[in-house]
Amino acid sequence: MVLLVLFILLLFITLYAALNRLDGSRDCIECAITHSQHGGNYEWLRDEFGVVDHVTFEEPIGGLAREYNDKWWSVHCKAISHDPDKLYKDHMDAFVRPGRPIRLLFYFRNADGTLRAMEPTSRFYELEAEYFRKRKVCAV
Repeated sequence: MVLLVLFILLLFITLYAALNRLDGSRDCIECAITHSQHGGNYEWLRDEFGVVDHVTFEEPIGGLAREYNDKWWSVHCKAISHDPDKLYKDHMDAFVRPGRPIRLLFYFRNADGTLRAMEPTSRFYELEAEYFRKRKVCAV
């Protein structure tokens, strides 16, 4: 039990350091930690859409739906630009616009504990670009 508490404490300290740039070796927050359910968990969506429970993706559309995890967030951050000046266009092309190669579903937790699923909108990526610009999130 003590080891579990220490592990959780270490995890939170690591997350806090990553999100607050206390790690003097970097001048930015890592992209994957901002998306991860074990990290920032899409905090830029909370005020308008609620808390993200999880995200699934189909690639190609109609294929197997897989849940994002830390491995997939790392792949996502390397494959899709998170440079604030390119983020909106690249995400819209990949996940929203007609002809997109990937279908995302965001599952938001309602106050009563139920889940609400929705595909991303342009607003998701306006908020993300703004968040990345303000927080100096690394492009990869």
